[in-house]
Amino acid sequence: MSSNTALVIGKESFIGAKLVEKLSLNGRDVVTFVADSTKSVRVIPWNRSGFISTITSLRELQRVYGFPSDVFIVFGRKREEVFPQESASLIDEVLDYDLKALVYLTQELYKRALEQNKEMAIYFVAENLEDNKRPLGNAAAEGFRAYARTLMSSGPQIYLSGCELVGNDEEGFVDYIIKMASERSEKRANAWLVYPKPSFFGLGSKR
Repeated sequence: MSSNTALVIGKESFIGAKLVEKLSLNGRDVVTFVADSTKSVRVIPWNRSGFISTITSLRELQRVYGFPSDVFIVFGRKREEVFPQESASLIDEVLDYDLKALVYLTQELYKRALEQNKEMAIYFVAENLEDNKRPLGNAAAEGFRAYARTLMSSGPQIYLSGCELVGNDEEGFVDYIIKMASERSEKRANAWLVYPKPSFFGLGSKR
């Protein structure tokens, strides 16, 4: 029997917050790795830039709530950025928050799922990546997409899928992600999808 636990990374973004809200309404046991005081959501502290912290947070998650059957990693945080005067602290923040954390988390989740023979799906969720025109933010956005797509193309032994919002239908996008998770269709496995799906004359549903 699969676990009812869903892990959401990126609750501080609008898409992440909506995912937490709607998954909870659907009866899922939602846990997030964000320092947050929201009482309706289970919270586990996590230092995104620390590998040891990632291990500790996942260990605590599994001890208290069980191994997650679905993990939603949301990219969509907005930040101010001025080029070429970015401070060293901002550069470190972007690299730690958006890229280093992504690698640490997926690596440890993948390892644990295989070692413990657990069924798990990871969904890479992105908001309007093409709209990011700032250098650091764009580098992080492209890194997120490239990392996810390369991971999916490497023949993973767990279920991976990604979806990117194009436009402003955030509510519909969240509903689509939740539907993806409930169906876990093999057609969407190892695919980078676009929502809404382009028309017949568009570029197709994969990038």
